[in-house]
Amino acid sequence: MIRLLYIVIISVLFVFPFNSEAQTNTESKIEELSVKVDSLTHQIDYFRMSYEMYVLNTDLKLFTQDVNSQIKDMKMNIYHHDCDRDMYRMYSHLYDSYRYNLKSIKGLIESKQQFFIAMVIAKEWSEEELNVLTQSYDMTKGLFLQAELALDMMKNILDIYHKRI
Repeated sequence: MIRLLYIVIISVLFVFPFNSEAQTNTESKIEELSVKVDSLTHQIDYFRMSYEMYVLNTDLKLFTQDVNSQIKDMKMNIYHHDCDRDMYRMYSHLYDSYRYNLKSIKGLIESKQQFFIAMVIAKEWSEEELNVLTQSYDMTKGLFLQAELALDMMKNILDIYHKRI
């Protein structure tokens, strides 16, 4: 019985130090993994914001190119005196749909800007990350202005087209 008691006491003495060391290793691994998860979450947030701004800017560029393409088509018709009422109606409907589309894009830009501001405030960003995100944000404003100007130009060309009928 005493032998059994010695064995239990020796076992307990050997187990506690190892258990404490194992617990310390587990805690350090958990902390290390937590830091990695935080880092990955930060990177995902940065890539998500960059991607959102990139898609928005690309959509604005494509919109502006499409409007400019229609403007060139109308100018060619005016130059070649190939203007008719059916084409005018088609261009007029196209202009209205572009105007509606730009209004929708404006709402999207406003919501993305609010998201952008919230993320910039909520997270800690490096100077480089903040510069890239801010430049993308500023680029969106410029591209939207170009889209508005292209649409205004389309309206002016549409008025000229109507006078040539």
